[in-house]
Amino acid sequence: MVLIIDTETTGLSGYPKDRVLEIGIAELEGGSVKSVYSEIIRYSDIVEFDTQILRMLSNRNPVF
Repeated sequence: MVLIIDTETTGLSGYPKDRVLEIGIAELEGGSVKSVYSEIIRYSDIVEFDTQILRMLSNRNPVF
């Protein structure tokens, strides 16, 4: 049995600047996927992060 773990984060700096948003785990056995687990973590951080990005993008001056 092999477990493959994948995480999605808000960046590469680590805690406390960045947060884990989602974790996924797949179990492989005999060359096939036996089970999969996926969970969104701290949804409020996702909303806060999206809001910050949208605010940043809306404040930028377009370059022509």
